[in-house]
Amino acid sequence: MNSQIVRVFAVIIVLFALLIIWTTRWTVIDASALNTNPLNSRALIAQLRVQRGRILAANGAVLARSVPHGGGTWGRTYPYGSLFAQPVGYANVAEGQAMVAMIDYTLAPAGVNILTAPDAVNAMRAAMTDGKDAPVLASAPIFLRESLLMPYTFGLDFVREVFSRKGKTAAFAGMLQRPPIDTRQVMEPDTYISRLDVTPPTIPDLDKLIMPDYQRYDFGGMGEYDIYLLAKQYAPDTDAKKYYTHWRGGYYLAVHAKSAPKEQIALFYFSRWDSPESANDFATLYSSYVPKRYRLTDGGSPGMMGSVATGDSTIEWDIGQQGKVVIQAHGDDVLILEGFNDATASRIRDALLHGVSQATPATAKP
Repeated sequence: MNSQIVRVFAVIIVLFALLIIWTTRWTVIDASALNTNPLNSRALIAQLRVQRGRILAANGAVLARSVPHGGGTWGRTYPYGSLFAQPVGYANVAEGQAMVAMIDYTLAPAGVNILTAPDAVNAMRAAMTDGKDAPVLASAPIFLRESLLMPYTFGLDFVREVFSRKGKTAAFAGMLQRPPIDTRQVMEPDTYISRLDVTPPTIPDLDKLIMPDYQRYDFGGMGEYDIYLLAKQYAPDTDAKKYYTHWRGGYYLAVHAKSAPKEQIALFYFSRWDSPESANDFATLYSSYVPKRYRLTDGGSPGMMGSVATGDSTIEWDIGQQGKVVIQAHGDDVLILEGFNDATASRIRDALLHGVSQATPATAKP
């Protein structure tokens, strides 16, 4: 009897020893391999269980906040969409990572994953964006709908591509340590992986250019995703890649004429492209939508001027009391002027397209 008890006790000791050995191996020796296993989503789930604080503007407006997503997880919502994307850290990385983890978890029972079943992943992605299950979203304006979907479309594609080419660590922890610097790196993952960025165009003294007739109303950058939105709005039947992949920087300035009604705004938009051909393509795209934005006075025919030798082209629309819409392509650059008087438009054109420095315009003294 005593010998049987000893044998049972010995077996228990051996089992405990094996338990300690294997637990040590899993938690210490193989810890790195477990953390980078594509089927292990516990680290990401732990991140999603953290309720992050709000981001507020100076006037108290909420720019970003956490909302419950069920199962004890939290997601970020951005009341102003991509308007404040840079300061608040838009959701492309976090939501893209969450989508990869969710799809991987969904595919696991079938013995496949997000890397080995690309057709299944593409079908799931398409089902999320076709609008059949979300009629309100499907009927929303393009800008609003696409801005809300971006983290779940481009964000998913971005994380999936980095995961495929560089591994899980680069696609998760690595992205948090080195997030994409602009929407181009999200929409074109190769630029993120290769660490390619766009040198922003030099911005002259804009207030000097618009004085004395105008005062600044709004200023901002125009990124690759903004070009995508314009292309979706202006040419819905054309692949937006024809335009946005060629973008190389840009910004806009909206102003108010001191003598005009408060609701009347003039603006210019300067953009840079990877070739004169791409610049002309965008100029043509933008011009094609002018008749839908303004009530024209000339029967809908624009004035067009061009130079075959230089590749420059100018498209001009008469928009009545608001002035003109002038779209000028000059080399790799496109300048769009809407509603400016001729003198101010000439100063802006000389400074932005021809690099001519401007003296401060004289102002009348009382």
